[in-house]
Amino acid sequence: MNIFPLSYYAYSGLSNAIVCLAIAAFVYLNQPKSAVTRLFSLLTVLISIWSWFYFLWLSTTDDPERAHFLVRTCMIAVVLMPAIFVHFAAQLTNWHTPRFLLAGNYTLSFGIALTIYTPLFSKGVGSHLVFPFWPIPGPTFLIHFVQMSVCVIGGLCIIGSWALESDVCFRIQLWWT
Repeated sequence: MNIFPLSYYAYSGLSNAIVCLAIAAFVYLNQPKSAVTRLFSLLTVLISIWSWFYFLWLSTTDDPERAHFLVRTCMIAVVLMPAIFVHFAAQLTNWHTPRFLLAGNYTLSFGIALTIYTPLFSKGVGSHLVFPFWPIPGPTFLIHFVQMSVCVIGGLCIIGSWALESDVCFRIQLWWT
């Protein structure tokens, strides 16, 4: 049983969009030439875009076609996040990443993004918990899920192993970021 109404999720998305956009701007404006800063800001802007369309999607409670369009649109930002996160983790830690791995990861993300508005990514929407229009995943959604899982685990392992090798002061700073 879910005790939160749909509006709770919608407005949490809106507040997340605003906060992430402010963080991205603040970080980028402090060090615009740093590759780490640019990647972090891009990742945070994508989270903001995802959150904005998440808000719009959950604010649509009576039109399944509009809701499906909005949830698909919010997923464009989401499918680009895995490649950028791994790239960010590698830049942050100075971890040597072969170019073909980065290029392949970006290519996979862009390839999945090209299927967002097709039944390959989502076959439609259906009711799920408090969500009246939850996307029904297609085959490329599974590919995205696997890529997202591998990239998040891999990126966190890169950052975690680097943190363990760093001095205590920097390790504490890293865990706070």
